[in-house]
Amino acid sequence: MIWFFQVSKAYSSGQNILHQIDLHVKRGEFVYLTGSSGAGKTTFLKMLYAETKPSEGEVIVGGVDIGKLKRKQLPYFRRKLGIVFQDFKLLPRRSVYENIAFTLEVLGRPKYEIRERVEEMIEEVGLQHCAHRLPALLSGGEQQRVAIARAMIHEPWLILADEPTGNLDPTISNEIFGLFEKANRRGATLVIATHDRQILQQRDPSHRHLHLDKGGFVEGDVEMVPEVEPKESP
Repeated sequence: MIWFFQVSKAYSSGQNILHQIDLHVKRGEFVYLTGSSGAGKTTFLKMLYAETKPSEGEVIVGGVDIGKLKRKQLPYFRRKLGIVFQDFKLLPRRSVYENIAFTLEVLGRPKYEIRERVEEMIEEVGLQHCAHRLPALLSGGEQQRVAIARAMIHEPWLILADEPTGNLDPTISNEIFGLFEKANRRGATLVIATHDRQILQQRDPSHRHLHLDKGGFVEGDVEMVPEVEPKESP
């Protein structure tokens, strides 16, 4: 599924984020990714969806060598993934329904299938009351649900999420992670970056926990101390 072979990532500024990482994530795993601000969580996720490439080593995702992907191949590769961005990236002039439908439209699915799947997904994430509202009229939790529904509607084999509950209250955060767990039970592999230690303590203990520190991973539970550090370089 996911392989990292001696992967390092350094930016032009000289900042070395990841250093000689070896990692294997199996199909169907649910992985939590933690670490302080600036540790490299976002960089790690960006390599998984080929937004950035390793400075050294190989990243293999679903049999695809990220380092060898050409720009014209990126859209086809990413159509197989579900990505939940930290800032949602919803289409501001499209309704909840239209935002969720967009993924299937890009994939060229027939209209009857789009309608059926979108209605099912809207009910699953609890957005029936605001299906025809624009994103600007939604709460943060509602916007996050739209982003998750859009990421999951085509049943991708890999779902990536960057701090999906960063500004949400504990009740909504638990509901959001419940949606991810449903996708995992249906067979999807999930890699979720989070700083929410309370969530980690409340969720299924069988889920894998990777803590990123000093450019490498520590497997298992690690005490996380809140820090305020500069964000990673773009």
